[in-house]
Amino acid sequence: MRIASKDGNMVVDFFKCTTTSNILKVLSFRGDKQKEMIISRDHFYHQVKEYVQTYKYVITNDSMEAV
Repeated sequence: MRIASKDGNMVVDFFKCTTTSNILKVLSFRGDKQKEMIISRDHFYHQVKEYVQTYKYVITNDSMEAV
């Protein structure tokens, strides 16, 4: 899944982990990867909701590719 700020500078990608039920979260700013972390599924749902509702990010791709 990919969500992006209104101006597109900050992008957050989420990928399913194939070996666990966790999610890989990758933060990018202007195309440069800034941070990568593993989060739980519960944390994933909470973060997506917060990005969209609070920070007005837009979901640009809703597929969850496995890594």
